Formats: sequence, structure tokens, C-alpha cells
Amino acid sequence: MSSVGTVSRPASVSNTRSIIFGVLTISGIGLLLYSWFQPWWQAYIVALSEIAVVIRPWGLVSYMPQEYSKWLVGAEMPSWFGPLMWVYAGAAVGTLVYSMFVSEEQIRLGKFKMSLQKALIALVGLSYIVFVVVCVIVISIRAKDFYGASVMGTINVSFSDHEVSDVDTGLLSGYWIAASVGPLLVVLAFLREKILGIRKSVK
Repeated sequence: MSSVGTVSRPASVSNTRSIIFGVLTISGIGLLLYSWFQPWWQAYIVALSEIAVVIRPWGLVSYMPQEYSKWLVGAEMPSWFGPLMWVYAGAAVGTLVYSMFVSEEQIRLGKFKMSLQKALIALVGLSYIVFVVVCVIVISIRAKDFYGASVMGTINVSFSDHEVSDVDTGLLSGYWIAASVGPLLVVLAFLREKILGIRKSVK
């Protein structure tokens, strides 16, 4: 059974500390959004000196020349995948923004009591960790099924009887930035009281 209530702001929480925590939360939102719009994985055709495929959080983007597009048939994510991912991103950002306005509210889960702000930030952080892990698993499965490729490595692909090329695959900086966002948000949530200078729970 859970309940939510409002408590008065402890005298030990200064405006300066609140501003610092708010800036850190906004920084977390900015980092999440930045990672979201970056490519996370790519396949690069060495012989053509071109990027063949880029995977972003909401799906696969092809840069393959038209004559080689047959290689990507069936590799696309389901039509519902992209919209669902954008809903998730909107919900995650919205939750973090909302958390900035509920700093004085408390939530009780059984015997445990914590601030609603802390719970919301931790929830987004944990969900993003899961999202990043699931994403790399899906990339690994689909790359192997369609191309015999690994998440990071090089394969030799024959495009026709006379065209053969190495294809380099790998996770990009956008993925590693995304991989840091979830843990940073979780750490921010659990350091909330220390950052705000709250030394004892409010009863």
C-alpha cells in the first residue's frame, strides 16, 4: 500500500542546495536527450567508404545505395516500435521535469518512506539502464540473424559476384553516453539528501 503526502521543507535545505540539485537534474535531462538523438550503432562498408546502417534508439536508418537495399529487407523494426520509443522518451523526460516540482512530497511503500522526487529520478534511471541493455541485446540478435555480424567487429560481405567488402560494425559514442545516463540518474537520486543537506528524515 502506498501513500503520498506533503511535508514542510526542512530548515537545513538551503535555496542554494536546491538550485544545485535542480541544475543536476536538468543536466541529467539534457544528457538523456543528447544521447537519445545520437546514433548508437553502425555498419560501415569499407569498399564503398560509406555508412550502410545506423541504429538509433527509435529504429534503424539505412544509408545503403538503392542497388544494395535488398540487404536490409526484413531488418526494419515493427511499425509500432518507433512511436512506442518516442512515447517512452517523452514519459522519461516528463517524469524528470515533474520531479523538480514535487521535492517536498513523500511516498510510502510498506515500511519504506522516501521522497517522491527521489523515487521518480531513480525510476527513470533504472528504466534507462534496462532500455540500454535491451537495445544492445536486440542489436546483437538482429545483426547476427540478418548479416552474421557481431555487435562490434568486421565481417566480409559479398554484394554480387564481383563486389566483396569488409563491413565494420560497432557501438558508437552515443550508446556509451546513453549507458552512463541511467547510472548517473540513480546516483543522483540516492545522493539527494546529501546534496540537499538533509541529515534526518522528516516525520
